[in-house]
Amino acid sequence: MGVLGFAHGVSLLRERAEVTTLHVKDAPTIDDVEDQLGAVNDTFDKVSDIVDSVNSTVYDLLETFMDSTSSLNDVLATLKQAADAAALLDSSISDQANDLIDTVNSSLATAQGDLPDIISKVESTISAILPDIQDTVNSILSEFLDAAQDVLALSNATDTSLLKKTKNLKHADKAAKNSKHGDKATKKSKHGDKETKKSKHAEKAHEKSAAKAKDHKGKHAKKAMSLLEERALRSGGQAGSSVSVDRSVAQKGSSDPCSSALSKITTANDTLTSLFGQIQDINSTAYEQLGTVMDGATTALDTLNSTIAPALAAADAVPSNLLSPVTDALDQILAVGDTMTSTVNDNLATVQDAIADAQDTLSPVYSLSDTLVAAVTEAQCAGACGSVPDECSSS
Repeated sequence: MGVLGFAHGVSLLRERAEVTTLHVKDAPTIDDVEDQLGAVNDTFDKVSDIVDSVNSTVYDLLETFMDSTSSLNDVLATLKQAADAAALLDSSISDQANDLIDTVNSSLATAQGDLPDIISKVESTISAILPDIQDTVNSILSEFLDAAQDVLALSNATDTSLLKKTKNLKHADKAAKNSKHGDKATKKSKHGDKETKKSKHAEKAHEKSAAKAKDHKGKHAKKAMSLLEERALRSGGQAGSSVSVDRSVAQKGSSDPCSSALSKITTANDTLTSLFGQIQDINSTAYEQLGTVMDGATTALDTLNSTIAPALAAADAVPSNLLSPVTDALDQILAVGDTMTSTVNDNLATVQDAIADAQDTLSPVYSLSDTLVAAVTEAQCAGACGSVPDECSSS
């Protein structure tokens, strides 16, 4: 390859190096990565609010149920006083009233005793949600930062390689310019030949002198040309050698640092996806656990209705004005089931919206994976991990 051709090649290599350096410097800094990972912590805060909301709803359901049954206790106390007073007139009234009171108290004890145990189990299940998600969040933060450190190291190694390559290319370019001066010297020698030919009528001694001058200048120009070409080619060889050395340095400790970085990015990305799944699972967990509470409440209400209603019917000797408060209180307890169902439905709708909001907050973190992968790709195309992939030349 001639000197001019080499100089043209140097120019193209410099342009390619400058473009590559620009892209590699686009690799995110650790501060950039930490800023983007702030969305993960924000998401955890929102998830905490969701879990708190579900947990709060569970206890709201318990409170609603217990409050409704407490009103029946008040009614029974009034009935007991009336039954004791009626015993002086008709013992059957007192007997039936006391039987009713005993039945209601027994039924209430069963209902009020079963539901708190159910609530306790539900609360235990819900309380396990946040620690598991916190572990995943911690993994995401550490895995992305670890991957970012590797990508940044690749970027720094690539920039150093390109810097050395650019310096060597400058030396080669300078050598090419020096060779152009050799071309000018050769042209001047040819100009001397033309002047010699025009001096046909000069003395023979002068012709010999001119011929010697011509011969001397021609040899000197050719020798300068040869040295400059050799120097330029040697300079080009050093540029290629420096790139090769830098590549081997970048690969120390790993057969392929780019693949290692990509593997870490993939791991972090998979963990991020698992967090999305955990957040979505909160919806089904909330539905299941609130449903468990409702099943327990429904069973308790059925127990109350199935035991108290027959006892009311059996207390036919008790005046209706004494029984009506008990009947009204029972109706209020049974109606609380509808209130509890409405509370559950409202909470589940809120949970679904909150889950969608949390996932929207988390979604942008996927772009961090894309950014890191792009930085590794640029490093590959810059030769940081060995041979440049074919895809780089077509991109």
